[in-house]
Order: sequence, then structure tokens, then C-alpha cells
Amino acid sequence: MTPRLVPTHKHAHMETPVPPVRWPLCMRRARPTRACTARRYDESTGRKRALEEELADLEGKLERAEKLVTGLAGERTRWWVLMLLMLVMVIVMVMVTVM
Repeated sequence: MTPRLVPTHKHAHMETPVPPVRWPLCMRRARPTRACTARRYDESTGRKRALEEELADLEGKLERAEKLVTGLAGERTRWWVLMLLMLVMVIVMVMVTVM
């Protein structure tokens, strides 16, 4: 007569204990992969946030540069007009003194 085994697992209706589950190698590697994936996700999220902040900063700089260029284009026109007026004044002064 063989001794009856006392069940040591949740399946009490079975006479022989179930051996512990031996996970396949690919399943055992899933745990470190999950941690690695979580770390990579956190790094990517941080990088994305930094890039979004840099984008907002660069958009602000671009807007200010466009305003500056537009303003300087108007200044260029004013300077040309001023230079032409000064040139006309010099020509008139030379003509008045010569006559």
C-alpha cells in the first residue's frame, strides 16, 4: 500500500501535489522587460516634455524675431527717405551758395 500524499496546493481534490509552475524562459524575461519598458517610457515622456518646452520657447523667439524684422523693414524705408531728404537739402544748399 502506497502512502497517501497530503495535498499542499489549492487543488485539494487531487491526490498528488502539483509541481510548481516552471515558467518558460521567455516568460521569466518578461519581468525585466516590463521594468525596462517602464523606464524607457518614463525617459521618453521626460524627453517629450523637454522638447515641448523647447518648442514653446523657440516659437516665442521666432515670433519676436518676425516682429523685429518687420519693424526693421519699416526703419529701412524711413532711413532711405531721410537720406534722400538730406541729399536734396545738401544739393539745395550747394546750389544756393554757388548762386
